[in-house]
Amino acid sequence: MHAASRYVSSSNFVDNHSTFAAKPAAHSKTTHIQSHDPCRNRIDMLSTAAPSMQIATAPGEPFSSSVFFSPRSSTSAHPLYGSIRHPNDSQITTMWALPICFAVILIAGNLKGLAILMYPFKMWANLTHEMFHVMAAILSGGTVHSIAIDPERGAISGMTGGNPVLTLAAGYFGSTLFGAALIFCSFDIRASKIAYLATVAIWIPVAWFGLTWCVVRAVMHASAWLWQWAASNRRCL
Repeated sequence: MHAASRYVSSSNFVDNHSTFAAKPAAHSKTTHIQSHDPCRNRIDMLSTAAPSMQIATAPGEPFSSSVFFSPRSSTSAHPLYGSIRHPNDSQITTMWALPICFAVILIAGNLKGLAILMYPFKMWANLTHEMFHVMAAILSGGTVHSIAIDPERGAISGMTGGNPVLTLAAGYFGSTLFGAALIFCSFDIRASKIAYLATVAIWIPVAWFGLTWCVVRAVMHASAWLWQWAASNRRCL
């Protein structure tokens, strides 16, 4: 078979009389598709030619990669990432969890008996809110003197200079956009992992300023004690 029919050149895509050669499958003949419309979608043409084709970047070069085309690729959802019209199972679970979490936070945050359960999340939200205040103050030329988180009054930051309008608005808009970004990151596996690392980086000062570090240390000591006890009494178990 002639070399021109084995390869598809990148310059052929702009020719009105381009010839696309599909890689022949087992016990089948080579399929040729003649294009006379330069505006026609070449991907649709290739998808109807064969489910698997190999395309070279220039004539005379070996096949560098395999390109798999599917006629339903533009309408069907990716099994892992999903789509807007066809969400996957993880995205559906996230959409159901959002109103449930909103209701739990709304109810538990206003009850004295359950408010203690929301205390770490409240401290985390307050620190995120103050973080954007501080960032706006520094970017506008201000100076930050102190950051305080009170379990009853919330968080407060002491700063001088800067743009007061930008500094005050950044706390509300920044925390809102940050929460929306976390929701959107939950729809993608890789983005959710990156957001998880960013969230953990914020949880560390929350555990320190929110006075929950004592609880963390108590759990660590209890776990170490249980590990030593299990190791010393493993013959009796």
